[in-house]
Amino acid sequence: MRRAGDLLGVSDSTISHLENGRADLQPEIVMRLLFNYGYSFEQFISMSSGKIELPQSLRRECLEIIKRLDEEKLKGYQSL
Repeated sequence: MRRAGDLLGVSDSTISHLENGRADLQPEIVMRLLFNYGYSFEQFISMSSGKIELPQSLRRECLEIIKRLDEEKLKGYQSL
C-alpha cells in the first residue's frame, strides 16, 4: 500500500480506504493507477470487458476487492 500511495501521491491509509470501499475511487485516481502500473486506459477497458484475460492471481485479487464493495459503490464504478 505504501508503494501505491507513493506513486499516487496519497497516504497508504487512502489506498486502504479505496481498496476497502470506504472512499470513492475517482476516475483521475484510476488513470494515475493505470499510468503508474504501466497500463493504458484501452488495456483497462479490454481487461474489464474480458477481451484480454487477466492472470488468475490478479483476477482472484480483484474479485475479493469487488466482493467487499457495497452495491452503491459498484454502480459508481460501472460508469468508468
